[in-house]
Amino acid sequence: MKPEDTERNDWFGYLHILNTTFDGFDFGMFRDQLVAANWRLHDRSGGDSGDDGDSPANGQLENTYLKAKNGANEIGDAQAAAEFFRKEMTFRRYQYVTQMREGESVHQRARAAWQWTANALLDVTSGYGERPSRVIAFSAAVIVLFAALFAVAWPVGPYGGGIGYLLLSLESFITLVLGGGVAVDDPLVRLLAEVEGFVGAFLIALFVFTLTRSIHR
Repeated sequence: MKPEDTERNDWFGYLHILNTTFDGFDFGMFRDQLVAANWRLHDRSGGDSGDDGDSPANGQLENTYLKAKNGANEIGDAQAAAEFFRKEMTFRRYQYVTQMREGESVHQRARAAWQWTANALLDVTSGYGERPSRVIAFSAAVIVLFAALFAVAWPVGPYGGGIGYLLLSLESFITLVLGGGVAVDDPLVRLLAEVEGFVGAFLIALFVFTLTRSIHR
């Protein structure tokens, strides 16, 4: 492809790229086309393979995006490397589904299930470390969820109102209580607060990581 060919917005809708080594390829020259194709290199369809794991090419697709990521890193194209990394991890997750179905032993299937769960959780919470906005959204959901759990476990309610549950949840999430907070004697409520504090510390660290990573990208 020549530079003048970049005027087309559908180049990657006509290409089928598989296990290709990108040696000095300038992805930046085709930035608009890649964005329009949702950074897909391997097919003409509108989406990636599903989690059904039926595609026998998932391993090849993971390797395809690994090579694309490495090629982007070689030329210093951080944005392309990040997007190809997300694709690589997505197709790795699809392989775990196949392993869960076709594993020769219970141990292999259980291990694949755990790897799929960890991979999917990393995608949902942070977009594989590339989406700080996902960490914020997931953190907000955690705060609301624990506020609801506090309401169930502690009918009396803290701070004299319904919004007190949300405030208690936020305090537990960031492990910061002003003025001594409220006295909590119920062991279940204390357990919920400690669990949320642990999750909150993890998500705060994850947000710092993804934000720093996105800035460097």
